[in-house]
Amino acid sequence: MISLCLHADLKRARTCRANKPSSRSSLVFSPHALFVAGTSACLHTVSVLDLPGSVLLVPQDSLVGEPLVNRRMQYKDRCEPWLGAQLFSSLVGACRQLMSESAKCTKEGMKVEHGAYGQKQEISIRSLEPLSLLLEF
Repeated sequence: MISLCLHADLKRARTCRANKPSSRSSLVFSPHALFVAGTSACLHTVSVLDLPGSVLLVPQDSLVGEPLVNRRMQYKDRCEPWLGAQLFSSLVGACRQLMSESAKCTKEGMKVEHGAYGQKQEISIRSLEPLSLLLEF
């Protein structure tokens, strides 16, 4: 599960915690520093504002579901649908504001696209080989 966290400063970067590289690498997602890549000893924050890059936000309310019989899902311990929609809308608004304030992203025509909270989403993929997806919008 990928969790999104709002941070106050988009451009703040992490520095190396040690001089020795480690073989463990990590990838962490958040809206401001879209991913952190590197080894556990030396992490570097890479922001979509610095790349620049566009952002696609897809709400995944189904991640909190528990399977029942007959392929049905039960959603306990989640927020009310109206609150989930409000929080997702706030996330989209915050990302759009940060993107519009970035001169580099504005110059390159980068944008924030999003799905609709509460809609049924379905994807079907059939592949005999390793699969990579490139989404352009």
